Amino acid sequence: MRGRVLLMLVVCLLPAVARAARTVTVTDGPIVIKLELRQTTAIVFPEAIHFVSFGLTEQQLSPDYKGAYLFLIPLTEDAVGRVFVLGEESGTLYHLRLTQGTPGDDLVRVTSKAAQPPPVPLSLASLLRLWRTGQTIPTQVSADIPLPSFTDARVAMGEHQTVQVQQTIGLSLVVRNLTPHPLALDLRVGLDQSSPGEDRVLLSTWTWPPRLTIKALSADPEIVPPEGQTRLTILFQARP
Repeated sequence: MRGRVLLMLVVCLLPAVARAARTVTVTDGPIVIKLELRQTTAIVFPEAIHFVSFGLTEQQLSPDYKGAYLFLIPLTEDAVGRVFVLGEESGTLYHLRLTQGTPGDDLVRVTSKAAQPPPVPLSLASLLRLWRTGQTIPTQVSADIPLPSFTDARVAMGEHQTVQVQQTIGLSLVVRNLTPHPLALDLRVGLDQSSPGEDRVLLSTWTWPPRLTIKALSADPEIVPPEGQTRLTILFQARP
């Protein structure tokens, strides 16, 4: 008998299990709210409430709202369905779907999707460094531009790839040395220069794609070994 009394005292002294608050993030689907008959559920929105639209009668549901808080008390078991809440600052339309069960939600915090910071534009130096090392930029897309042309029989073009990030077009181009002697690439495009020497290739004599301005240029390596190859990385921007 004494053991039963002690057991009853322990059970009576146990604290009631509290229904913890939960947080939901706004998505493309409705926010499910679980109500309990004749119990209050509080819903906190990330902004003040401008308007609430119910498809239920006052006999089914007792609603109230102030600021960012919406309070719901279901009065009948059929107080379920859709509720739309219009945010005051952003004009966001929050879609709630009311259900019933035991235990219901005590407090539901509604949060907005975290705003993604705008991408930081890459500098020409950064683009050149990434592309010359063969790295892929997540926002890059394939592009199609005419290849440069030249009449220098000492060199030939190999494989190439053209990509674009925003207004910058990158061309990666293999240039092969067809001679048994090393050739130095003179990268000073746009400058009037003398005729090429036996050991120099002037890129300023090449014909470049129209309506495009060369903004950066590199060669790895700049001196092409005999019967070897180099890779040119050229950054263009379209002229208005």
